[in-house]
This record gives sequence, structure tokens and C-alpha cells, in this order.
Amino acid sequence: MPQGKPDEVRAGVHRLLDVLAPRGGFFPGPTHSFQDDIPTESYLYAAIGIAVCFAIGYTLSLLVPLKQKSLAGLTIYRSLAMGRGYCRGRAAA
Repeated sequence: MPQGKPDEVRAGVHRLLDVLAPRGGFFPGPTHSFQDDIPTESYLYAAIGIAVCFAIGYTLSLLVPLKQKSLAGLTIYRSLAMGRGYCRGRAAA
């Protein structure tokens, strides 16, 4: 893909996303350097694509909120702390 035209890079990215994240959940990360043999356009297309994904995801999360679920029982901290006499960060005497 380094020497590919923008349409080829776009198609390659879509193909990789279909394989790596068929149902979402893939989070691309940055690299530590820019490669000399990759055109700047490819980096810009990648940055735009990532920004668009975040923008669409955020917008959809505002428009279609998930049903609130109870968080009861997800932690044992409170029950253990209360059972051992800890209150507000201090141990009971």
C-alpha cells in the first residue's frame, strides 16, 4: 500500500477492517515514525478516516443512547469495606 493511489489505499483499509474488525472494536494506534516511502496523502486519508469514525460514533452515541443498566453488584469494594469496619478511609477501632 505504500505506493498505492488514494483509492487503492482506501480499498485496502476497508479490506483490512473487514478482516480485523468485522463487528467493530478495532482501535488503530499511531506509529512512532513516518515512513519515507509513503506519500503524505496516505497519512492524511488515514487521519481523516479515523476522525470521521470517531465523529460518527460520538454523534450516534448522543442520538441513540443505550438503555441504562444497573451497576449494582459490579464491585465488591463497598461490601468488603463495610464488613471490615472501614469508613471514609479510616479503619474502625
